Amino acid sequence: MGLDATVYCDCFEKGRIRMQPPQPEMVYIEPSGQLSLKWDEPGADQHRIYNWLAACCDHGPYGQLVSHRLGNVALIAFLRELLDEHPRNSQFC
Repeated sequence: MGLDATVYCDCFEKGRIRMQPPQPEMVYIEPSGQLSLKWDEPGADQHRIYNWLAACCDHGPYGQLVSHRLGNVALIAFLRELLDEHPRNSQFC
């Protein structure tokens, strides 16, 4: 098990998408920033919505700008301990 980090674009929020979604009421933004859809809503045309989501902006499927594996559990624990050893500089926190 490990920790991954992903950053999503804001093309949908800023109106920079290539085309409007086929069913705009099905689109919402996750707390993580990921563009997502209400798949289980009655009347959802899942095929059309999925195709739109895969090509709605220049940043790849679901608007992923970058995704990176940060490390396994042991590495993350080590980094957390290392950061805890040093006092935080209030200028940067």
